[in-house]
Amino acid sequence: MITVASLRERSSKDLAQMAKNHGVAGWHSMRKEQLIRVLVQVAKKKPRKLPSPEHSGTLVRQVSPPAKLEVRVKSSTDPKVLDKIRLEHQQRELFRDLAVHSTETKKRGSSRDRMVLLVRDAFWLHVYWEITRGSVQRAQVALADKWHGAQPTLRILRMDDDGSSNAMDNVYRDIPIHGGVNNWYVDVSDPSSVFRAVLGYKMLDGRFHQISKSNTVTTPLPTGQTAFDGHWSDVAKDYERVYSLSGGNHQESSTSDLREIFEEKLRRPMNEPMFARFGNGINVDKEGFPFDVDAEMIVYGLTDPKAVLNIAGEPVKVRNDGSFAVSFAMPDRRQVIPIVASSRDGSKQRTTVLAIERNTKVMEPINCDSDD
Repeated sequence: MITVASLRERSSKDLAQMAKNHGVAGWHSMRKEQLIRVLVQVAKKKPRKLPSPEHSGTLVRQVSPPAKLEVRVKSSTDPKVLDKIRLEHQQRELFRDLAVHSTETKKRGSSRDRMVLLVRDAFWLHVYWEITRGSVQRAQVALADKWHGAQPTLRILRMDDDGSSNAMDNVYRDIPIHGGVNNWYVDVSDPSSVFRAVLGYKMLDGRFHQISKSNTVTTPLPTGQTAFDGHWSDVAKDYERVYSLSGGNHQESSTSDLREIFEEKLRRPMNEPMFARFGNGINVDKEGFPFDVDAEMIVYGLTDPKAVLNIAGEPVKVRNDGSFAVSFAMPDRRQVIPIVASSRDGSKQRTTVLAIERNTKVMEPINCDSDD
């Protein structure tokens, strides 16, 4: 063992040789006491076998090898953490899934994408789409590693007067959407203008992968009339005008989708007589005395002008003053209509549920015979 006393017994020449062997810088200019202190420090820092003094003039120190440090790492992970990670992954995939309604599409026998654009008035468009599972899977394969950052996007194109659009300058708006919905209301400006809707995925680098596109529509000039913002029940009352404004009378391939969806939602052929829309409340006498009775319901209210409003699961436009009004059909049955208003940031939500029931009874006709 190297000690100060043992080093003092050696000559300055031996100490200098030892310092040289250990690579001590500046050993040639040190005095004996300095060399002793440096060698003691070196011996403490270097636990290794030193050359024997017989061969190199240095001391020998036997150092045992350091003990092995065993580190145990937990191989198992908390199941709650795994479940949370799995749930978040499923939610992200559901957020990107535009084919949530594909099961309903298959039940109707449709195996292709459909997308229609409707004109509600001079400043509002209504987009409706049906995307198949295969289209989403093909998009996932095409985007490869960019799929995890892709955002489902509804792109609105402002077309030229002739209906053409071939430049990025024609993009009027990109609206981020999410899986679980199949329609969207879009506010537009500058009537009269020509628009088309395109559905797809927008990547982080700004590129757009298109899945489906709609028909082209032309918004009308504004008028003094303000119609209720109902949904298909409201369209049924004025479907000829909405169908025409949405390009239904144009000779265009995508108008066939428009007609199919109109007939499916209205549940009748487009050319069916107007009285066919009435339900159990209609009574047409065989002797030519018509008596038609039906009813509809108007849901109206007031909320924050910036609120996101859903009635019966469908988005509803809120006017600038916060008011809203929706017209509903009123069939002979009980209806439960949830009305949900949410703040823009999602921090606040208010819900009201309406339960409405209609019972219609048609009485026996009475014929009063007059005496001559």
